[in-house]
Order: sequence, then C-alpha cells, then structure tokens
Amino acid sequence: MSEFSIDKLIELLGIDENNKININEEKKEKKYTIIDIEIKSNLLQLLFELRDKEIILEFFRCTFSSTILLSNMPISTQLIFSDCFFKKPFTARNTIFNNKIQFSYCIFENNVDFSSATFKEKVDFSVSRFTSEARFIETKFLAEVLDKDNNKDTGNQTYENNFREVYFGGDTSFDSAEFSGKVDFNTSRFTSEARFIETKFLAEV
Repeated sequence: MSEFSIDKLIELLGIDENNKININEEKKEKKYTIIDIEIKSNLLQLLFELRDKEIILEFFRCTFSSTILLSNMPISTQLIFSDCFFKKPFTARNTIFNNKIQFSYCIFENNVDFSSATFKEKVDFSVSRFTSEARFIETKFLAEVLDKDNNKDTGNQTYENNFREVYFGGDTSFDSAEFSGKVDFNTSRFTSEARFIETKFLAEV
C-alpha cells in the first residue's frame, strides 16, 4: 500500500496550496480533516485513489460547489461530512459504501440520489436538510443491530441508521429500501410527498 499525503490530497481536491493550513493530519488514526474550504472538484478521483487505503476523511464546514457523482463504485474510505453545504446535485447510484458514512448538520441545496446504493455500515444523516428531491429507492442499509438488549428505557438507544431531525423539503422516496438495523426518524419533517412503498424494516427491536 503506497503512502498518502496532504500534498496528494490537495492535488486531488484541487485545493489552493495556501489552504494547506486548513488540513489536519492525524497519522496515528490515518485521518485527514479538511476545514472551511470550498471544494470545486468532484470527489470521484479522490475516492478512486483511496479505494485500497484505510483512511478516515473528514470535511468540516466545507462547501462543495460542483456536482458530486459517485455512481457504480465501491468506497472503502470512512467519510465524515459535518456542517457542510452541497450546492449541486449529489448522486451515488449503485455505489457500495463499505465503511461508516456521516452527513450531520449538512445542507443539500439540490437533488440527492442514493438509489440502489448499499451501505454496509452505520449511516448518519442527523440534523441535515434536503431542500430538494431525495431518492433512496431500493437502497440497502445493511448495518446489523449490534446490541439487541439496548432499549429506550436505559437512555442508551443507538441506531444503525440515523435520520433524526432531518428536514426533507422536496419529494422524498424510500420505496423498496431495506433497513437491516434500527432506524431513527424522530422529529424529522417531510414537507412534500414522502413515499415508503414496500420499504422493509427488518430489525426486531
């Protein structure tokens, strides 16, 4: 496995060299955090480069000004998007996410499409806003229930699929989606059409 570096990350993201100070590297965890930067490139080339590397990639308060197209590819990198703004469409049709993925406190200004995608680990969209159409048609959420004895009475309830406090402003579809683990839609808002036709919730707890 070849080494990965901040310089390579800057190259693949098309970031100005002057913004290098906005990228933190935690070598022990193999984690890179990109803070307060506008990303103008598609993430496809970066994630293809990272396909065989055990790296955590975190974007914090970043703006993505280009269309993101990740369709038909496996992604093994652990991705964290926190307080990020996506201006253009985000498409990940038929994409396989082999690691955890998080979109917390994010805003999607345009269409989002995760149709036929597969999430093998935990998914977190908590407190995010979908202002346009959101499609999770035939999406598979495969993270299994880790603690079947865990319940709300203990105050320690955890969810493998977290959609807590999410705002869905456009038409939303989870038609034929499959959730293997627990799902949290607590205090989420659907202000337009919401479809859950033939959606499967398989967790017993």
